[in-house]
Amino acid sequence: MEKRSVKIIVFFATMIPAILLIFLGVRLKIRTFGMPSTTAVISRFEEEIKPGHNGIKLSDRNVTRWVVFELDGEIYEVPTDTYSSSDCEGDEIKIYYNPDNLTMAYADDGTNVFFVCLGIFTAIVGLLLVFGKSPAEKKVTKK
Repeated sequence: MEKRSVKIIVFFATMIPAILLIFLGVRLKIRTFGMPSTTAVISRFEEEIKPGHNGIKLSDRNVTRWVVFELDGEIYEVPTDTYSSSDCEGDEIKIYYNPDNLTMAYADDGTNVFFVCLGIFTAIVGLLLVFGKSPAEKKVTKK
């Protein structure tokens, strides 16, 4: 395979995941743009297990995290959009909410920063692999 073809494959193999990771990281900020935030307390978890199909013993497990927060003297209990296995009842988390529709909260669990950083790192590695010189190329240019 030609060296240029390999570089094109490497470029797309690193840039596509990098773009997806960065998008995953900023999706919370996009969804919650302009929404107010507050601190909420995790009140409970609801677990729903759907049985597998055709006699297969695998199941689909869905856990919903519910939070309680106070707004203008009223107490609200709503589900959040995400769940982490490290969550415990009574933990405080930062949430975003829509004041016109208090049926769902969006949790700011910090994963957005992780995904953005991982995406940037992947992009840098990809660019170095494509545009950087390999050790063999460096030896050739030194002679």
